[in-house]
Amino acid sequence: YNNQIWSEIQLAARNSKANIIVFEGRALNQEDDENQHNLIYDLAVKFSCDGYVLFSSHIANYVSVKNLREFTRQFTGQPVPVISLSLVIPEAINLVVDNVAGMKELIRHCVDVHQYRRFAFIGGPENHGEAIERKRAFDEELTKNQIKVSPELVFHGDFSPRAGYQAV
Repeated sequence: YNNQIWSEIQLAARNSKANIIVFEGRALNQEDDENQHNLIYDLAVKFSCDGYVLFSSHIANYVSVKNLREFTRQFTGQPVPVISLSLVIPEAINLVVDNVAGMKELIRHCVDVHQYRRFAFIGGPENHGEAIERKRAFDEELTKNQIKVSPELVFHGDFSPRAGYQAV
């Protein structure tokens, strides 16, 4: 969904005749070559900006909430607005998804409309806030409908297409 959000941000900027600069970093503390992309965060802080939009959910795939807050202080400590997408950062303007309601509605639809009784779960990292909320809502709604999920049908990835492909 990141691509859709960026498309909308670009459209809004164009319509407002505003300029945007994208500092495209990756998730913090990845175990592969993706970490080299994160040098861009140093440049983003040094570059004079009127505000920042952080994909906090993506940035936090492999770090704790505490580590995310430490990282974001370099942005929130500046006298400009900071928008955090998907995860709450107390010093920022937060735009979050209601993961619980969305997941429960999805499960209810699958059960009530399509009469599905066998489910798999492909989630994000086990310690990721959004992934935890989605899994909890998934479990609660299936329990409410007296549906059990086999443990071999539960997978945890990193929200990447590659991880989804591997899980399937």
